This record gives sequence, structure tokens and C-alpha cells, in this order.
Amino acid sequence: QTLNKKFIKEKPSRVLTDVQKSIKIANLEAKSSKFGLSPNFSFPSGNNLANGIQSTNISYSSLGRSINPYTSTGAGRNYLSVNNSLNSVALFRRGSTDELPLTQKPGNNLYMDLNTKGGASGNWQITRNKLLDGNGANSPSRYPQGVLWNAPGNSDTVNAISFAMTQLLDGSNTSEPEGWGGLGKGWMSLENGSTAKQTHWSSQSDFPSVFHSFLGGMELTSTGVIFAIEPENDITQTIAPAFTDKVMIFKYQYNSQTEAFDSTITYIQFANNFNAIPTSVMTSQIAFGPDGQTGYAVIAGYNPDYIETLAYIPYFSKTTNGGESWSQFELINFNKTAGENSHWSTEKDEFRSQMLGNYVVFHEDGSFSEADSSTQEFSHPIDYTILQMDLTVDKNNFAHLFSTIVCAGSFGDTLQNEDIGFIARGLGSWQVDIFIHPVSGLGRGVVINTNQSLEGRWGNVLNQDDRLEEFNRPVVSRSEDGSILAFSWSETDIDKFPPTSTAFNNANPDLWIRGMSVAGPQEFKIFAKSRNMTKGSQYDGLATLSTAAPILINKSTGFALAASTAIIPAGSPADPAVWPIQHLFVNGINLAPASADTVYTDTVAGLLILKNKEIKTAKVSTKMPQLFPNPGTGYFSANISVKKQGMAQIQIQNYLGQVVETKKLLLPEGESNIPFNLTKKEAGIYTLTIKINGEIFNSRFVKR
Repeated sequence: QTLNKKFIKEKPSRVLTDVQKSIKIANLEAKSSKFGLSPNFSFPSGNNLANGIQSTNISYSSLGRSINPYTSTGAGRNYLSVNNSLNSVALFRRGSTDELPLTQKPGNNLYMDLNTKGGASGNWQITRNKLLDGNGANSPSRYPQGVLWNAPGNSDTVNAISFAMTQLLDGSNTSEPEGWGGLGKGWMSLENGSTAKQTHWSSQSDFPSVFHSFLGGMELTSTGVIFAIEPENDITQTIAPAFTDKVMIFKYQYNSQTEAFDSTITYIQFANNFNAIPTSVMTSQIAFGPDGQTGYAVIAGYNPDYIETLAYIPYFSKTTNGGESWSQFELINFNKTAGENSHWSTEKDEFRSQMLGNYVVFHEDGSFSEADSSTQEFSHPIDYTILQMDLTVDKNNFAHLFSTIVCAGSFGDTLQNEDIGFIARGLGSWQVDIFIHPVSGLGRGVVINTNQSLEGRWGNVLNQDDRLEEFNRPVVSRSEDGSILAFSWSETDIDKFPPTSTAFNNANPDLWIRGMSVAGPQEFKIFAKSRNMTKGSQYDGLATLSTAAPILINKSTGFALAASTAIIPAGSPADPAVWPIQHLFVNGINLAPASADTVYTDTVAGLLILKNKEIKTAKVSTKMPQLFPNPGTGYFSANISVKKQGMAQIQIQNYLGQVVETKKLLLPEGESNIPFNLTKKEAGIYTLTIKINGEIFNSRFVKR
């Protein structure tokens, strides 16, 4: 169904030890009255009704309709956009001009619904813009993401632009005529009567000559620059995507003369030596702080060149110059390393104790419990893995990686696996905020919620195989100034729809939210409780959270979360591809302003240091800059490592010695990736020269 689902594989039952041959992993899903999943986690707090169930304040506005639920599930989260300068909210979706009944497929074009009154009910303009023609030359579009681009200082909607990106089924990355491969962009002025402009990148043939499959996150910075991230996956020979060796960061800047978005692409290598279990990237996100200069690109990946744990763990790259250059990926590890086998980090112990700890004991009746220590009989070390994640950056430039984390089935070194991502559902799942220090790169983590169920479910059908499943769908939003964060997720209402051994009929989980105030660097105040925003409302059991916009809506009383949800019509057929859905905008999810500290717990500084120094380092150049791809068709990245921070003078010359591009960049200590766009230059041999700290480096490359 999605890239995530192809990566996460549940293996047949396996034995744990010779002594426990009769205890299979499937039994871990059995519920025990003593060792079942714990109730929702919350920090110690006093009575605070403001943070309790608040569905009585919620209302819904009907938006347009989509061809099927895949607009709302599985891919990037940013198809709902807020621009407070314009007091506007927009939803990007697949649909048609004619609002056909839900029993019919509503079309395959890419549209935008717009509200210029801050999302207020009764002010939505349905199918306001047609950004991509999915039935024409651009091929059917999938998983749209979009933003309301606005020049800094402008408050007139007429001068703003809607911009969207989408995967395209042009067949250029598969053997199927309408298989994966293309990447489409569409944009147009919000002025009535405007015409959309479109571009289409095919895999392999057009520039960049790479393999497009699934776009990751998307971000519009405060300086008006658009970024997107995409791991390169080759699916021409296989059903499941095969990661190559690099992650791509797209940067788009509006050119008022050409009325187009100029682009550069940064390639960041994520070494892939094609080991017995090859490197893979499951999901990717990108976000910038309020200054528009400090940004993070984060992937959840498996890479034995860094660490051998069989799980998806986060790696981050950082920029401090608005995306002009990016660092190499660094590991944030919440699992053990070889150096920790005999002694666990006390900080990690404290963090992991909020989940299931470091070791688990399995009992003969299929239940489990946390082990007291590694010496307890039948105890097994635990690994954790990321299933889904979202990303934001607060006012102090701390990155916040909001993730669904579960136990990985490898259980440390005890159980041998053939694949990563083998998850043990019965051991629990958690919504976790991992925040990264902007200078040291150290990561700390705090559990926001202990989930009662691992998945939210789509599709009110009896056959379990016909449902769409979503791993709690974590989304994080922030105020424009980065002072308030809102964590939202979906979770099955097990009181209303209890799981059974034969059927689990819940179609639509509840929407949960928990807020955080940024009190100071590495000091956060967290809402006393998680709030259920769906239970008791008119759509309880009918609708589920699809996404939330990255930026909160400004309100006179504080902030509001811009969230959308969707309804699948009753009696839908088994195939989700023919489930036309109705989108809804959720009104009334209000958050207190940063000054209202009474609704928060005591300050929380985080519970562990996650960055590991005992890891294998990816092989990168420490002298000559490396350019890739080489040869290439126009988009290049130079990777260089410098001993100390310094101002770099960068120059590119053609074979005649003529200078075709120059840059000046302040490069940090360590490794940086610098993008170049030579798409308009002639084919031939070029020379890159970098001068920094009194040293000169040269490297030659070929443009085809």
C-alpha cells in the first residue's frame, strides 16, 4: 500500500530459546491481565479540566472529495498549509471540478481548497485552483503536498502563489506503463483566472537523472524558500523499493522575472555497501526554525556502515545557512551499541524505562514483563524501531522529531532475523519527542504518550486484510515564533472497538493532541494530559485524523491546530483504491498561549543523551571534495570535510578556464554538502575549486 508498509514485514513465528520452543512470537500479541499494554502515559499533574476531553468545542467543515484515501494516508503529511500573513488555510488533494457523489470516483487531478478567513466555517472555496492535470501528459498524481507561498511582508492574497508537489505514475521507475517514477510540480497565482504552470521530472531520463519513488517531507521557510526531501529508490527490477546510496534535498526559490521556481538539489550520501541486509530508508522529513536559516533533514534508516542494530533509527543532517549547504548524516541512537553490551548508559536507561526498559521476559502463557536485569532467567535485550515520524524546529533551533516507536523483533542479539523492521506488536508502542541540540547535536527524548493500540484503522470492513492501517500517524506543528508545539496522533478507541481474536472492526481512530511550551533552551513545559478531540463528537467512529498543518493558526486567545480529517463512505468495496472520500476541516482545536503556564506540568529537560560516539563512521573524503553524481546532467553536490569552521570561496570553471559560478559560504567544522545547478550550462568537463582556511582543493567532474 505504501513505502512504509513494504519495508515493515511481519515474519512467521520464531522460537526464542531452546528452553522456550513452545513460545512463539505470535503469542506476544496475546493480552494478559497483568502484563497488557499500560494506560495512556501522562506526566504527574494536578486536576486540569482544560486538558481533558474537549470534543464539545469541535466542529467540522466539509471540503472537497478525493479519488481514494491515499491522499490522506501513507506519504508526506504536508498537504494542509497555513499562512498567517494571509489569514489563509489550504488543503491540497486529488479530485475534480465537479463534486461528484461519494459513490463515484471524483477524478484524478490535483486541486486546492482555500479558506482566507483563518479556516472559519462557511468560508471555504472548494477546488479553488487546479494545479496539476492528472489525466493528461503529467500522468496520474499521487500523495500531494503543498504550501501557500507568499513573499515576505505581503498580506494580499492576490500576490500569493499555491505550490504543490506530487509523485507521478509515469512508469519511468518501473516496468509498468503507469508505475512509479515521476515527480511533478504545479503552481499558480491565487488571483482569479490564473493558469497553472507545471514541470515534470521523470526518473533516469530528465534531470536530475535519478530514481523518483516517494517524496518525503516538505517545508516552506519564513524566508520564502521551499524545501522537500526524497530518498532515492530504484524499483525498476523489484517490487519493493531498493535504496541506492543518497538522499536528495530539493530547494525552490521563486523567480519573479520568469514567474517560476528555480531549483537546486543537494545529494547527501548515506553509504550503501549492499551488505547481506542492504541499507534502506523508511521515511524522511525536513523542517526549519523561525529564522529560516537553521534546518534539519531527518531520515529513519537502517545502515550497517554506521551501526548494526536491525531497526530503523534516526539520522539527521543540518544546515545553518538557509540550505546553502548541509552536513553529512549523524546518528541519534536509542538502541545499544557493541560498547554498551556490558554497561548500559544511565541516561538511556532512564529514557527506555518509560517504555519497556532494556530487557523483557516472556512467560509460558504468552504474556511478558519488563526484566529486572540482564541476569534474570529468560530475559532478552530489547531494540526499538521508528515506524513513522514528523519534524519541526522550535524558537531556539532545537529540532523535535515526533515519532511512533515500537519494540523491534530482533530483541538485541537473541533472535536472528533476515529483515529489519520485524516488529513485535504485543510489546507496545509510544509517541516520543526526540529533540536535538542545535550546537552539540546531542539528542534527548521524552515520551509524550503510551499508546493503547499500535495502529489506527481505515475502512469499516469485516475482513482484516481489506483495511488500511496507519501506525498512529504522528504529526507535530508549531507556532510561527516556535514558542508552542502541538503533537497530534491517531489511536484506535479500544473502549468502543475492543480487539478480538477473530475480527477488529474499528474503522476510525480518535484524534489525540498534547501541547508543549518552549520555556528556554532545552526547557519545555508539557500539557498535563493528552486530549481526545474526537470522542463524543458527531464524527466519533466515523472520521479519523488525516494530517495537521506544520504551522499553527494565530488566534486572539493563543493558537489553533489546523487539522483535516476524512470520511470513507459506508459499504465501500474491499479495494481501497475505489474508496472516494470526503475531506473535513476540524475547527476548534485550541492551544493556550505560551504565557499561560498554569496548563502545563513542571519543566522537562529531557531524559537521555542519544547521540553515540561508539559507532562506525561512513567513509567520506577528508581532503579532496567529492562531487556526485559524476557524471551528471546538471544538478551536483560537492562533499567536503574541513578541520575548523571558515569562510569558503567556491568557484566552478569550464574546460576553457572560464568561471561559470561562484559562491561564498561559511562552512562549519566537519562535513558539508554544497549543491550546484548547472542545468543551463554546456556539456563538458568542469573544475570545482574550494579555498578555505588557507587551503585550496580542486576536483574535476563531467556534465553530460
